[in-house]
Amino acid sequence: MKGQTFFRYIGIGFARHHNSNAEKDLTPLPQRFIADMQRRGLAPSTQRSYLHYVAEFAKFYDTSPEHLDLEAVRQYELHLLHEKKHSPQSIHAFISTVQFLYLVTLEMPWSKACFPRLRCPENSRSAQPPASRAVLRTRSQSEPRNA
Repeated sequence: MKGQTFFRYIGIGFARHHNSNAEKDLTPLPQRFIADMQRRGLAPSTQRSYLHYVAEFAKFYDTSPEHLDLEAVRQYELHLLHEKKHSPQSIHAFISTVQFLYLVTLEMPWSKACFPRLRCPENSRSAQPPASRAVLRTRSQSEPRNA
């Protein structure tokens, strides 16, 4: 199956949110992946995200993920982190995606422990360390309001 990525057959039709004609053209593995996501009640936005991550993963290796192993997942995570400069949160989304693909759809005999998460710095959403925010909050609370 070299040269035929997992979602190469999806094309524009499926990207338009589950066009039934596009689903008929899918190979069995993508059909099952989509059916598993729908059966588990994943939100449409989560499904789109999962499809994106799996398609990019397959494209990177130019083969279907069913032919890849945990080392390929690990190497791709490093690629996302160091070369693509993705945030830890984006990499966690990828990990959730491949965990679902391999454990649910492909029924691999792996555990969730095979998909370790990156450590996220606490309060990574803020550029300021917690102590600085506390000082700013204290200062703004202690200043009198101008009416």
